[in-house]
Amino acid sequence: MTKRNILFALLLLYSSCCFAQTGAPNDQLIISPDISNGGIVPRRMIATADGGFLTAGSNGAQGYISRSNAAGQEIWTKFYLFGDDTDLNSLIELPSGNIAAVGTCLNCAPGDLSQKALILQTDANGTLLRDTTLGRNGLHAQGKDLVLANNSKIAVTGQVVTAGGFAPSNAFLTVLDEQLQLEFWTEHHALFYDIGNALVRTGDGGYAIAGWSLANLT
Repeated sequence: MTKRNILFALLLLYSSCCFAQTGAPNDQLIISPDISNGGIVPRRMIATADGGFLTAGSNGAQGYISRSNAAGQEIWTKFYLFGDDTDLNSLIELPSGNIAAVGTCLNCAPGDLSQKALILQTDANGTLLRDTTLGRNGLHAQGKDLVLANNSKIAVTGQVVTAGGFAPSNAFLTVLDEQLQLEFWTEHHALFYDIGNALVRTGDGGYAIAGWSLANLT
């Protein structure tokens, strides 16, 4: 028996806009077959300014971004491959309507076979405009999450390995401008192995990172 994964979007449609919502929401299930035979892995879904949705993830060795309308119907899906393997972990819609996404790519920096944190920007239709990679030469790095910073800039968190072998790593926070030029970089180290997984803006204009740390067991 052939096993097929099913992609779905579950929309909670409220019957009114009152603050006191007492009735149960109506569930609308939109189902589409995964023609990649199980390769599609959605990792982040956000609502867009026009009431639709953007989704980022991976399809085998490629990263992808998909746009759907308010009813969950697909408008377009675009695939991106940098180096040998690309995963997209998160995305945001910029005030201009462009899309910024963050993830990880393998063998995607010149003369470097390691993983790198990847940040890319597309127009509203998913056409690639620019991209950049982050990480130390010859050492792994991963991009995990991003948020909108001031003046349409992008703040990103993830992980950078700091030495070879079973080596320590740091969680990082960086801010890039609209052209993906680095403006700010800081690393955070608590235990032997640290990684930043999620990022939010705080009320005072700063940032909070959620992640995890692992002590050196060797």
